[in-house]
Amino acid sequence: MYHLAPDISMAETEYGIALLNQASGQYWNLNPTGAIVLRAALESEDLGPAADRLASEFTVSREDAERDIHDMIVRLLDGRILVAGEPA
Repeated sequence: MYHLAPDISMAETEYGIALLNQASGQYWNLNPTGAIVLRAALESEDLGPAADRLASEFTVSREDAERDIHDMIVRLLDGRILVAGEPA
C-alpha cells in the first residue's frame, strides 16, 4: 500500500492531478495516465486493474502497461511523493 508523503498535497485538475510539496514549493502535474496510476496506488496494493485500464484505454499491451506502472511508482517513491506502507 502507498500513501502520499506528509508534505505532499494533491488536487484533481481537468487534465489529471497536480501535486505540491508544501515544504519545498516544488510541484508536478500528472497527465491522465499518471493520474490513473497514482489513484490506483493510493487505493489498493493490487495495480492489476490499473494495468488493465491503461491497456484498454491507451491501446498498449498489458505488459507495457505493467512496466510503465512500475516505472512510475519507482519515480514517485524516488521523488518522495509516495511512501510505501501505512501512513504514520
